[in-house]
Amino acid sequence: METAPQFFRHGPGPFARLFVFALLSCLLIVGDTRFKYFPQLRQAIGVVIFPLQKIAYIPANIYDQMEEFIASFNLLEENIKLRQIYLENREQLLKLASLEAENIHLRNLLGAVQHIETKTRTKAVLAKILYTPRDPFNHKIILNKGSQHHIQL
Repeated sequence: METAPQFFRHGPGPFARLFVFALLSCLLIVGDTRFKYFPQLRQAIGVVIFPLQKIAYIPANIYDQMEEFIASFNLLEENIKLRQIYLENREQLLKLASLEAENIHLRNLLGAVQHIETKTRTKAVLAKILYTPRDPFNHKIILNKGSQHHIQL
């Protein structure tokens, strides 16, 4: 018996094959979901396919590991930058705390000056001490304010 040449054999077209296999797939999925026909078969297939899945995921795992490795370098650089910023901010914070303490001290002095003015009805002026002599028996000081600022003894 002779068979027809390959050129003259006609089978179902590609869309018909797609429809048949899609219908078969849907029937298998519904049958497995509702009636639990294939759990042992699915487990056996899973055991056989698992090493192949591991091999297939190797490039993605290598890519993820390289990405983490590169990210760790970026984190180290960022950590160094943040540490530098932290030290600069810490220095500024210490200066700020010192200035706040000085500000509180000056406000207390200003409060004392206002307290003196209300008691004695005289005007108090804050002056900076420029010089104190080294002689322990001489009790004189040099101030930055004087008669030009309307200061009297």
